[in-house]
Amino acid sequence: MSIHPELQNENKLLVKDVIEMMLALPQLSPVNYFHVNKDNITSDTVLNSTSHVDAGIVPIENSENVMVSATIVMERLLRISPQASTELALAQLIRKIYSFGAVVSAFDITVTNVSMSSPYHMEMVDAIKEGCKRISRKYNLPMSHQKILFTCDPSTINQMPSLVLHGLGVLKTEAHFVTSSFKTKGNNIYLLGKSLEDVQGSLFQKYVMNETWDSLMKFDLDLEIKLKDVLEGLVSDNLIETANPLHRGGLFFSLLRAGYDSGYGFDITTDMSVSPEAFLFGEYLGRVIVSVSPEKDDDFIDYMTSAGQSFFALGHVTKGEIRIDDESYGYIDKDYSNVES
Repeated sequence: MSIHPELQNENKLLVKDVIEMMLALPQLSPVNYFHVNKDNITSDTVLNSTSHVDAGIVPIENSENVMVSATIVMERLLRISPQASTELALAQLIRKIYSFGAVVSAFDITVTNVSMSSPYHMEMVDAIKEGCKRISRKYNLPMSHQKILFTCDPSTINQMPSLVLHGLGVLKTEAHFVTSSFKTKGNNIYLLGKSLEDVQGSLFQKYVMNETWDSLMKFDLDLEIKLKDVLEGLVSDNLIETANPLHRGGLFFSLLRAGYDSGYGFDITTDMSVSPEAFLFGEYLGRVIVSVSPEKDDDFIDYMTSAGQSFFALGHVTKGEIRIDDESYGYIDKDYSNVES
């Protein structure tokens, strides 16, 4: 693993400097640059208990049920393996909806920039179709249109195709809604899933290691399905307060997003069985961050043990400070890139 010398000190990763570098990436900005008046567009007017979330929340008329929708765009890894990338992206989409406490009902998929005259593009579409079929079988989920939709604009014909995935789920009641933002100082933070030595396909690999993406991050569909079942049980038994599936930027930036809107920070300890870069910035699947109130901690641990699900005690929610392995990285509501550790 080759990391820029300026980001190392005696072969030790300078996490603070890596964070500063990655914060400059628009994909990882905690606040969307185009963020508009959220009072007019988010679900706060629909569910009073919700905070800012990245899933759409829509009430179903004359019913206690609520519809949840989420969207994922896959453009960066599609050329490596179209079928595997499709399965990976759909698993992320499904995990995202389940993390809000909803049960996924269906998904649909659009492939953009498809040239019908390009054999390469058509082979890619066939592979994407096989990925959709496998996910449908494994999760027992239908495609809402029973087919893949295409777009083709002559002005973008030389661009690589991209996937736009959309999923729909149903939330039984508002009480079952699980927010993504931390709620309470002192709640314990757990990582569901195993830590792996893997930074493949991550933003860390491309922008910090300056390596070309040539393989996908590690992904086990059977483990994803098991994690989905565990999340369903945690939500049903009301054992977790928040849930965040790991995605772009890895664990650190998922924690940052969980705390940014609420103003809470986090104090965590890294898993020494893997390198800091893999643990904090790897984007491999099969992991979800949850927070648990201290009163329910014993019940949570008992449930996880009986379910046979791997989990790791990360730390706890703080009033605003960000700490990793007993080192301070500033505060969530400040530009902590300039704060001395």
